[in-house]
Amino acid sequence: MRRAFLWWAIPLLLFLLGGAAMAVLMPPYENPDELRHFNYAVYWGAKLERNHSLAHRARLTSRQEQFQTPLYYLSLAPAVWLTGYRGPLDFPKVHQEFRCIPAPPGQTVHRRYLPLKGASQLAAARTMYAMRATSLLWGLAAVLLGMALFWELSRGEGALTLAAGALWALNPRWLETCASVSNDVAATALAALALWALARTLRSERPPTLARAALLGALCALAAYSKMNAAALAGVVAGALFFGGRAYGLSWGRCLALASIAAGCTLALLAPWLIRNHLQFGDALLLNRDLWKPFVATRAVTMYPWDFFREEFGGFRWSYYAVYGQFALLMHSVAYRVLDTLLVISGVLGLVFWIRMVWCATDMRERLVQSLAPAWLLLAFAAFLSYNSGVYASQGRLIFPAGWAIAYLQAGGLLLPFPRRWQSAAAWLLLLLMLGWDYYILRDVIWQAFRYLPA
Repeated sequence: MRRAFLWWAIPLLLFLLGGAAMAVLMPPYENPDELRHFNYAVYWGAKLERNHSLAHRARLTSRQEQFQTPLYYLSLAPAVWLTGYRGPLDFPKVHQEFRCIPAPPGQTVHRRYLPLKGASQLAAARTMYAMRATSLLWGLAAVLLGMALFWELSRGEGALTLAAGALWALNPRWLETCASVSNDVAATALAALALWALARTLRSERPPTLARAALLGALCALAAYSKMNAAALAGVVAGALFFGGRAYGLSWGRCLALASIAAGCTLALLAPWLIRNHLQFGDALLLNRDLWKPFVATRAVTMYPWDFFREEFGGFRWSYYAVYGQFALLMHSVAYRVLDTLLVISGVLGLVFWIRMVWCATDMRERLVQSLAPAWLLLAFAAFLSYNSGVYASQGRLIFPAGWAIAYLQAGGLLLPFPRRWQSAAAWLLLLLMLGWDYYILRDVIWQAFRYLPA
């Protein structure tokens, strides 16, 4: 019991410490789109308080974030109320020398905004830090639910849970996201909750019921209300229930009913938001790139997957782990060579690990459980490619809702070469390596880049 407690508690504690350090070191609004997310949260807080003037101004300055589903921003409304923020929306000016030129610390101007000045800017910053604290709690929930998934998928294998938890909780780019105002953290937490419930359902002694299918569909809708790309979860749930039902010996009609109930419940709960989008923007799914043109850079020509892998995959994989601030702060070049080596090794071994787990599974239901990680990862990546095909958006954080799947497959692959009796030691070593990486990022990258304030 003591060892199991350490396997769970240590990654969670280190995550909180790393996230808190990141929140303090990163200057206000320097995380990607944080200013827009802040304004959209103020919009919902003001709207609930019926402060129509502030709500209107906040919505206009939210820009592309006004397309986001509202759950995460509603959770930030108490931060607006408790700090007493009532505007005005007064924010620091952009540094005239800032250019988004990715480089290691000291080689360019990394800070986009000038230091805070005046009481109104400081008041906004206090509210922003309160929102960051709320995001960190969402991140803690995401890490906890991710570790519950690791524990469930590995059937209580402590070493694998610890190794995956270290790769997941201590990813420095994930720490930065959790320490900023960003709806990615809420989507990640709720996606993990839905998939944990699905894994438990597939391993239950009794076949899934229609009520259980409806509950899983509702969890998918809840995740989508935090960020719309999580709606793809319904596809994983529906498929798993259909084939899982067959593994329980249910009829084809019953299996189809389970899948239909799950997908239908997701769609029914999302219908009010989709109708709102259609009435307000003329596009229920907001796929029309003309809607995005006033706010973000859109592509003149559609980017197909083969073009993405040829032109942008390098920056995408780096930004999943190690691109910071306004996409202008990099690690030192040797660190990316080490990172790429790790990704190749862990990627190949992770695929071998998954094949081995499926091959050794005792029945169809266990194969489905072990396939949840790659299935959700592929669907989340496909949703990203669809969005990125029309908008310049090659940001690794956009697949954080499937980040636990990446960590689980990587951890399983990295532990695979070790004999069972050595795997616990290997997992602890991996945690120490991740901790050392975070220390390097905090001290030699972020602190070095932002300690000198622009004039």
